[in-house]
Amino acid sequence: MRLAYLVSRFPALSETFVVREILEIQRLGHKVQVYSLKSNPDAGYDEAAEKIVGETEYSPFFLSARLLRANLKTAIRRPLRYWGTLLYVLAHSLGKPVECLKALVAYPKTIYYGTLMASRGVQHIHAHFANVPTLSALIISRIWGIPYSFVGHGMHDVFQFTCMIRQKVAHAEFAITVSEYNRSFFARFCSPEEMRKVVVVHTGADIEKFSSVSRCREQDLIVTVARLSKEKGLVYLAQACALLRQRGVAFQWLAAGEGRDRNALETALCELNLGACVRLLGAINADEVPALLARAHVFVLPSTIEGLPVTLMEAMAARVPVVATAITGIPELVRDGETGLVVPPRDPVALADAIETLLNDSALAGRLAENAHRLVSEEFDLRKNARRLAELIEQHTST
Repeated sequence: MRLAYLVSRFPALSETFVVREILEIQRLGHKVQVYSLKSNPDAGYDEAAEKIVGETEYSPFFLSARLLRANLKTAIRRPLRYWGTLLYVLAHSLGKPVECLKALVAYPKTIYYGTLMASRGVQHIHAHFANVPTLSALIISRIWGIPYSFVGHGMHDVFQFTCMIRQKVAHAEFAITVSEYNRSFFARFCSPEEMRKVVVVHTGADIEKFSSVSRCREQDLIVTVARLSKEKGLVYLAQACALLRQRGVAFQWLAAGEGRDRNALETALCELNLGACVRLLGAINADEVPALLARAHVFVLPSTIEGLPVTLMEAMAARVPVVATAITGIPELVRDGETGLVVPPRDPVALADAIETLLNDSALAGRLAENAHRLVSEEFDLRKNARRLAELIEQHTST
């Protein structure tokens, strides 16, 4: 089957699971081409993404001749669908100015991609993230009749941008959410009949890759792999580290990742005088993550807004005990006292307590790590879940 993947940016360093999923879908025999709504990939992508990047379509400049030609051609050949779909989108997004503006910016790019997909015989579109990529899939489907599906991950695409959720589900062949929590969120906007289209398929990690890592645990080493953005709650982890130091607990914290709030985190670390025991590693290649996790005594991700983080799955697959927060779908993955420790968000004291417990109780840490490995192997394996996605696409495209 010829599939199109629609994404905001490809590859994105914080979304390596998209690369892995595409590779697995290709391995299952489907032809996949990626269409990126942003014109350039993140720097530092890994070897696995290189071949896909070479075949990815990147959006031309907003007022480029290619976009103008595609829009003029479509407006002339399919005037009712072109203008009718634009009015449909505007009518459902005018109440939310930011989302309306995003829709207007995306429309000409989407039309360009729609002409390419139609000419290439694309049989199904799969959009990652329920905001602009799924809106683009809806637009293409209305104009060219290509069926689509999408994944709602949670943090930025569902919880913060709720515009047209119902319409996106109604027009889709099916919609995927990564957790039961997310599915219940969709139910606030969709009818019971529409909700029959919404299924839970967990975003998966490469369990085999991380399971095969040889543990070389460094005593008292805390590791985090995350974007340096306020939603990840790393300032609260910095405050927890200050509490650990006050208690006389020995530790080192390594944080891998880059982001818009790096300066704020550095300021907090400086004010807390944590320079000697904390290192911000910056962005690292996805191939470097297993070796970093192999060194970890405990993995901590204190998110305040989140979907279902793949980095938690990867740490659990590597048999590293984890501490996370009780938000959205995370407790479906990190089950408190069973597959990890869960604390309230924005609570440095509870965070420090949980970290100290795992640093000091090796028996508990080992039991949680083994339970976590078993859970992600059964329910969060990328290969198993990609096969489930492929089955859904095949089922809905053949009917």
